[in-house]
Amino acid sequence: MNTLFGFGGFRMSCGGYVADFPENSGKIYFRAIREQWVTSDNVARHRHVGFQPEISVRLYNLKLLHSIQWRQMINVLNQHFIFNTAITIKPRFDFVKETGLTFQCDLTSDFAPDDIAASEVGQAINLTFRSRNVIQGLPGLFSGSKVFALVDYTGASIVDHNGAQIIGIQ
Repeated sequence: MNTLFGFGGFRMSCGGYVADFPENSGKIYFRAIREQWVTSDNVARHRHVGFQPEISVRLYNLKLLHSIQWRQMINVLNQHFIFNTAITIKPRFDFVKETGLTFQCDLTSDFAPDDIAASEVGQAINLTFRSRNVIQGLPGLFSGSKVFALVDYTGASIVDHNGAQIIGIQ
């Protein structure tokens, strides 16, 4: 079985801080963006603009390791809020192969951790992120896919107009 959009944990980073949650996977939504209008002869028309990725994740704070990860998450979010920089989100990140889809996002949900019980046994939080970029098509990455960084004849990385590294998927 190869899973569409990869399979793995959740990683977020911003401003030199990284928070890894290998036990949690993010859910990815690709919200269709369309321009819609009605012509003067009353015909409905639309034009596909692209997809805006949205990522949601439920994170748990149940043991010491989780509280360390949550502390890093707070650092990531503070960097995002204070400096208005995008959070790099890897929602289904393969920590072994270091592969997975990557999105530059803003946090769109409130920060509201829930206590699991009436005693100090754990917490959970639901977070939602929205990509700052609209992509033209749906990515075709599956778990088990081989990901290659594309380089030119000198060995330099090939990047797009935004400076993001271009990869090949096999």
